[in-house]
Amino acid sequence: ALQCKVCKYKIPYFGCFHGANETTCERREKCAVIKTSLGKVTLYYQQGCTSALNCGRERASDAESRLTSRYSCCETDLCN
Repeated sequence: ALQCKVCKYKIPYFGCFHGANETTCERREKCAVIKTSLGKVTLYYQQGCTSALNCGRERASDAESRLTSRYSCCETDLCN
């Protein structure tokens, strides 16, 4: 099974701020870095496992805010 790094909040230039760990993903999951942005400004990153279906997608965090989350995936141990 794929091993991935986990981080709840990774701040640009500071590194992982909260929840640093490693985990084993489920069968159809890949390692992901999820970049959360407000307009063109990157606010923070998250690391962990995600469904392969999310890979390469960008989605609005919710209808109210202008935050977007972009999913970048990889498929080797601790690649994120």
